[in-house]
Amino acid sequence: MVFSFLWKRFSSEQKKARDLYDSIVEQARQPSFYIDFAVPDTVDGRFDMLCAHIYLVVDRLRNDEEKTKNLAQSLYDIMFADMDSCLREIGVGDMSVGKRIKDMAFGLNGRLYAYDAGLKSEGEEADKMLRDVIRRNIYGTIEKDPDLETLQTLAQYFRKEHKALAQQEDKDLLNGKITFGPAPQR
Repeated sequence: MVFSFLWKRFSSEQKKARDLYDSIVEQARQPSFYIDFAVPDTVDGRFDMLCAHIYLVVDRLRNDEEKTKNLAQSLYDIMFADMDSCLREIGVGDMSVGKRIKDMAFGLNGRLYAYDAGLKSEGEEADKMLRDVIRRNIYGTIEKDPDLETLQTLAQYFRKEHKALAQQEDKDLLNGKITFGPAPQR
């Protein structure tokens, strides 16, 4: 095969993106988020935790877009293939899956923009801005707002992870390896 080298490269990129995605999902599903911090253990709640962690990794990948553009795109592709599979598993009909995925993609883009603004804000209003982003996105489907301590702890966690990921080696990320710190606990 004349073009077999292209297939190998694509497969390698997909594997690295899959490894990143698996690490992101593992972190986003840490029980303490759902038990200690009352993140809704629902499709929406899990999606929102996934989006927050996807943001952290994608933002880190943006540091060197020339090298990581394909990896970031593969990460998105794997995420939405997983969402498609999950929706089908919970019984969403074939005719509705496409619309739900489109809605999720739209929602992800809005969340990424909000986390970007919240995590890159500075000054006195920075913490309040990030707490508001967390309240709207992670807790947006519940009637009662979480307490200030919960929002502040999660804001500190996301800021800490954002800074820690900025320090991780490019070569590790490009090889599908990412390390998160422990999830916050009470």
